[in-house]
Amino acid sequence: MQNLIIHHTASNIEHLREGLKYDNIDVIRHHWNEEGRIDSKLFETNAVTLYLDENGTGALDYIQRVNSKCPEYPIIVVDGRNKKSRPNVKEFLHHEYFAEPIAIRDVSLKLKKLVCTMQMPKSDQWLKAYDLWLDLEHHYAKRNERIIPLRNREFALLEFFIINQGKVLTRSSILEFVWDRNSDLTSNTVDVHVNRLRRKIDEPFGEKLIHTIPYVGYKFEKREHVTIGA
Repeated sequence: MQNLIIHHTASNIEHLREGLKYDNIDVIRHHWNEEGRIDSKLFETNAVTLYLDENGTGALDYIQRVNSKCPEYPIIVVDGRNKKSRPNVKEFLHHEYFAEPIAIRDVSLKLKKLVCTMQMPKSDQWLKAYDLWLDLEHHYAKRNERIIPLRNREFALLEFFIINQGKVLTRSSILEFVWDRNSDLTSNTVDVHVNRLRRKIDEPFGEKLIHTIPYVGYKFEKREHVTIGA
């Protein structure tokens, strides 16, 4: 994915830029000022990281201008000001907000989740794939009118599958979305949880939705039945 870092001055943001690149996020830098127009490159990227330095007093206005052109555009605010310079921090809390010192891994994970979630249209309450529904508010699934209770990891795993239906998902990409970096993980963590989810949403029904891709990971899709000799 591609991310645009917007900053006010020549602040030292190389640690953020290099850290995101290390996590396979391509980065474009854009210098802005309070009077400047929004760069056309912005909407060619997947998301924006707005870096606040001590002189970035017009950042809120800049965010509002971005939102006026694209209300759903993913914006992450990284506050690099010292603590005494953060009196307006609450103004940014309806966006994804990180205050330095930050764990760049957490920023990259949040960026990936935001972009991934936006790629699939959804209502305020439901995600849908084939005959399966996922209730985003109450954290349960429904298939063929049967209610399927889900644990937190199962819910996050199924959400990731539905958002990326039809795509081959590696085990590492699943780990990045479903688990945080401080989790106690083993080599078969993903496989164990996928099998638990399968027992809930696949085994009781005729058509399987979760398919193993040998040596790679998994794919969530509805496959047509093929009759041999037809």
